[in-house]
Parts: sequence; C-alpha cells; structure tokens
Amino acid sequence: MRLPRLPLTASPLRAWIAPALAGALALVGLRIWPEAELAVFAQGAARVAGGLIGAPVFPAPSGWMLPMFDGPVMVNAACSATDFFLLAAVFLAQVLVRRRIHAAVSILGGVLLAVPFTLFVNGLRIVAVLQLHRWFLPHLPPAYGAILHLIVGTAVFLPGLILLHLVSERHARIRFFNSSRT
Repeated sequence: MRLPRLPLTASPLRAWIAPALAGALALVGLRIWPEAELAVFAQGAARVAGGLIGAPVFPAPSGWMLPMFDGPVMVNAACSATDFFLLAAVFLAQVLVRRRIHAAVSILGGVLLAVPFTLFVNGLRIVAVLQLHRWFLPHLPPAYGAILHLIVGTAVFLPGLILLHLVSERHARIRFFNSSRT
C-alpha cells in the first residue's frame, strides 16, 4: 500500500521564507555591487537585443549603444530591469522550494537562475521598445513616449513571468504523473 504524497512544500513557513530570502539576497547583492546594474543587466540585455536584431553593441559612457537606422539607442542603468530580476529571483526560489530542493540551494539557485532569465526577457523588451519607437512614436505626440514605454515593459515582463509559471507547473505535473505510475 502506498503512503499518501506529502504536499509540494513540507513546511508552509519554508515555502515563504526561502523565496523572501532569495529576494533579499538579490537586493543586497545589487546594493553591494551597484555596478552590476550596468555591467551585468544593461549590458547583457543590450547584447541579447543586439543578437535578436542583428546589431552590434558598443560601450558608451553611460551604458551600451545599439546603432539603429534612426540613430543610436542607449541601454543604460534605467533599462537594466533589476526590479524584474528581484521578482524572478523570488519566483524561481519558490519554484525550487516546491520541488523539495534544500532551502539554501533554492535561495542561491533562484538568484542565479534569475540572471539569464532577466537578461533574455529584458532583451525582448528592448527589441519591443525599439520597434515601438520605430513604428508608433513618430505618429504620436511626444508626451505619449513614457507611458507607451511602460506599457510595452508590462506587456513583455508579465507574460515572461506567466510563461515561467506555466513551464514550472507543466514540469511539476509531468513529474507527478510519472512518479504515480511506478
């Protein structure tokens, strides 16, 4: 006779503390190494965007430059998506805890896995913003630029988190059904 399966998280407290600590670790890391905003996140996202659109990326005094048809585009610390990185670190740590991975490994893994995920999604956001500036902003009053930039960011970052959630849930279902057959 089979014993009933434990819930996905053995301790509800652990399920909340480990992700919170991952977010705190990521935040402290950004405070200790503020240059990471530009050196890791802005540069990495600029390189992903450059790779997606086939444009070279050049260092500039305040960030990274992508030469475009309408003029160069600057990816600076404001484009680094470190807030998204913090959200991704918390979410990925929570996914790892739900997989019953040791809390310390979940914390560190959440932070480390959030870096490439953030770079990729932010690179997609930069490409979307570039296209927005190319296709729509020339036809609108300049006052709409900031709000459209925010809307595009939301339209890319939110589906990125939703996709990560769906992939993690699908993986959990596959593992659950495969383990219940044995």
